[in-house]
Amino acid sequence: MTTDSGGPVARIDELSRAGDVVHLLFELDPGAAEHRAAELARLELAQDSRGGAVRYLVARGEGGVPVGLLPFYSACFPYDTAVMPPTLFESTAPPRDGEPFGLVGSPGGVVNQLVIAAHVDEQDATRTSRDLVDHAGRSDISPPGRFLLIPNLTGKQAVRLGGRVADAAGVERKQQAVLPVVWSSFDDYISWLPPQRRGVVRRERRKFLGAPITVREELVIDMADELAPLLAQTERHHGRDVSVEQMEFYLVSIALHHGDGCVAFVAYRYGRPVAFSLVLGRGKEWDMRAWGCDYDVPREERLYFNMAFYEPITRAIDRGVELLDFGTGSLEAKVLRGCETRELRTVLIDRRHVSAGIGNRG
Repeated sequence: MTTDSGGPVARIDELSRAGDVVHLLFELDPGAAEHRAAELARLELAQDSRGGAVRYLVARGEGGVPVGLLPFYSACFPYDTAVMPPTLFESTAPPRDGEPFGLVGSPGGVVNQLVIAAHVDEQDATRTSRDLVDHAGRSDISPPGRFLLIPNLTGKQAVRLGGRVADAAGVERKQQAVLPVVWSSFDDYISWLPPQRRGVVRRERRKFLGAPITVREELVIDMADELAPLLAQTERHHGRDVSVEQMEFYLVSIALHHGDGCVAFVAYRYGRPVAFSLVLGRGKEWDMRAWGCDYDVPREERLYFNMAFYEPITRAIDRGVELLDFGTGSLEAKVLRGCETRELRTVLIDRRHVSAGIGNRG
């Protein structure tokens, strides 16, 4: 399907499979195209397994040049409360069980995938972003429910959407922890930390290096069955009801789609895996996607701090990685180890109450 649009967008096309947009990603965002393509394919598979639909909205300028991309997912309420928390509905009645709604740009577990081409100036990037979100709200492609959810907008994405965010029925804010890699060695990293933290980090590192542990880098696809029980332990430790089978499916899925770009730093204790951190490479950035641990290992060996932070930092320095994305959990521990925070916003749109855009265009 194709519809006309004004401004910098000559038309918006609708595509139905992630494979149809891979070549467009290399035009829109070449530095992260492989990572984005793999993530879209993985999320599409998960959407298919839930019985939901997905569309990819492609904004094109004059001559058919792609200028923007927005994935659009359908779902039904109730949804994952980590994605759609009750606080979003403080000013409006929540949907009924079974009521459909649309997820704009992300199904919720990852940063929003609204992409605007780098060559588009900021004014046109703003208009293109709004055109894409407005198109997602059109009744002929959206579920018939009242709500659109726009998860995990970065600061730039939220600014570009402007009034669409201001019209929101609810906004949920959370912090994403990132660490720019600016050191030539791990010792430089320690020296860069505040004085009161340096001794703590040195002790944590010394205890780990003195433990009967060896760290190896492994392809996740080769280790999924051994890593899944560790990931399940960590998820249960944080109160999430998951099975080992679910965690193995997650690991296999992410490994199959990201291939060699998906690796695990695995800690072996007397030859047995006892902890790991999962890394997705995206150009000069690493996305620290998961952490798993055997909680029977003595705490004094400091598995968490070393496998979740110090091993990735050490290896990132050695390989010229420029940024580590540590996600949104355990912020205090991350900030203490040098991370800065960036705000992500999840926006709930009630289509009955918007003043402009979101399905009101002809």
